Order: sequence, then C-alpha cells, then structure tokens
Amino acid sequence: MKPPAYSENLPVIAYNLGGGLLNIIFGAAAAVLALIATPHSTLFVLSAMFSALNISLGISNIYPFNPGMATDGYNLRVVIKNSDEKYALWLQLFFMAFLAEGGRLDALPEAVTTVPANIDYGSHLQAVGAPLLRFAHLESLGQYEEALLQVEEIINKGNLVPLQKIDLQMEQLLLT
Repeated sequence: MKPPAYSENLPVIAYNLGGGLLNIIFGAAAAVLALIATPHSTLFVLSAMFSALNISLGISNIYPFNPGMATDGYNLRVVIKNSDEKYALWLQLFFMAFLAEGGRLDALPEAVTTVPANIDYGSHLQAVGAPLLRFAHLESLGQYEEALLQVEEIINKGNLVPLQKIDLQMEQLLLT
C-alpha cells in the first residue's frame, strides 16, 4: 500500500474502496463455498459465518458515513473534493509504509513533518496527518518541550476520535 510520490493524481478510489471491495469479494466466494458444502457441516457453518462477516464489513466500510470514526467511503468523498484532504490521506499512507519498511521516527523527512499553514484541524484526516507526524518526530528527537506544544495543539484543535484523544492526553502527561 506504499503510495507513489504525492500528486493530485493519487489513486484515491483504489486506496479507499479496495479493502471494502475485497471483503465483499471474499464474502461472496465464501457464500458460494457454503452453498456447495454439506448443510450443517463445519465447512458450511464456517463459510457462512465468514461470508456474512466479510460482506457486512465491506458494505459498512464502503458506505460513506462518519459515526465518530470515518469509513473509507466517507474519506473518499472528502478527498475527491479537497486537495488538502488528499494530501493528508497521502501522508497517512506514506507514514504507514515508512514504518513498515523499518523507518525510524527520527528519520522522517522534514517535508512530511511540517504542518501546513492552512491546516484545518476540524478535518479528521488533516488533524492526524502532519501535526501527529510532527509530534512523533519531535518526541523521537528528544525535543520534548516542542513535542508538548504540538500535542497540546492537536488535543485542543483536532477533530479526534475519543481513543485518539485519550492516547494523546497520555502522551501529554508523560511530557509534563
């Protein structure tokens, strides 16, 4: 899932709908397996459960709504309309790939740890994009006073899921 270098042509549809569509495809395949299995057999029961779970997860992830934690369908609707949101999505994809490849927080490129001047903290994607990367980078460099200021800004301004807020408040406590 490593994204290409950032551009306006980022394949946002593939990134946001790919997981949900694969859930639906695997769920449909499991449904076919359940249909050809002997009724009430272990294979039938497991296939039916796998099918129901994957199809429901796929549909709920593709459906564009934000019940406190945005679905990929919702993110897609947001990033198509706004290039700042698209960049915030790219940052998150970049960061996950960076970590998966063994990257260290203190080695993050400055370009991705710089918080844009026009950031919209009301956006769930933007609030946990560059500001959070900057916080993690500052903390890894031992720049604790700056990291504390950054985490306080995210907590006070950011549109965060409650669990994210609690996590950042714990970081704040550790830095004070």
